[in-house]
Amino acid sequence: MIYHIIKNLHVLVNAGAYLDIERTIIELSFYPGKPRFIIDPVSVMTSILRQTFYDRFYDWFVKKALEAVHQDKLSGTIIDIGAFIGDTAEYFALKGANEVVAYEPVSRLYNLLIRNIQYK
Repeated sequence: MIYHIIKNLHVLVNAGAYLDIERTIIELSFYPGKPRFIIDPVSVMTSILRQTFYDRFYDWFVKKALEAVHQDKLSGTIIDIGAFIGDTAEYFALKGANEVVAYEPVSRLYNLLIRNIQYK
């Protein structure tokens, strides 16, 4: 597991992310809007951030969803169930959603989600 954490951090930092280990903050400088997150560096969080902002997994998902409803841009309210630390909520906000409602049932992740919202 430690290998994957280091590998994901390496990919993000090489892409231009700024990592502040002391404050456990990562800023994804390479992504438009430069989203910042308070993270637990010894966890799966780095792989999720890599998928969302570096591999751009949601770009494909959003494109297909917009095609299905015959729209060319994201708007309206997005409901994020299982919001994790707020990465997808931030992603959808940066992509133009009018409002993002985020729900995270796991208390440890919810606390990080709240800290990330307050950090903005």
